[in-house]
Amino acid sequence: CLQGAGIAGLGDLCSQFIEKEKRVSSGRIARASATGVFYNGLLLPYYYDAIQGVFPSRKPVFVLIKVLIDSFLWGFFGNFSLVAVRRYLEGSPAVESVRYAQSVIWPVFKSDFTVWTTYNALCYGAI
Repeated sequence: CLQGAGIAGLGDLCSQFIEKEKRVSSGRIARASATGVFYNGLLLPYYYDAIQGVFPSRKPVFVLIKVLIDSFLWGFFGNFSLVAVRRYLEGSPAVESVRYAQSVIWPVFKSDFTVWTTYNALCYGAI
């Protein structure tokens, strides 16, 4: 859980620098860390165990299936919910948070697919 919080908090701090925020928002970092505890610390290990439990083989066809399932479930739905929850925690109403997630999900999904597909293929193939 601490690792998930640390990664999400550090990622948000980097994002604030990239976005050239005039002042670093410790509240934003705290909210990112809180979502990191849930998504990366609590949910993600069970998610990977479930995929591995359903497809325990490391044969290339099963690695491909796991990567595609991961891209669809975590890459799309996981990121969609994460964006909506983060927006909601920033103070936006729930409906507006979902609309915002709908407006940004495709670039987020494309980025996730570009970065994590290779990583997941290596992990599913080796673990």
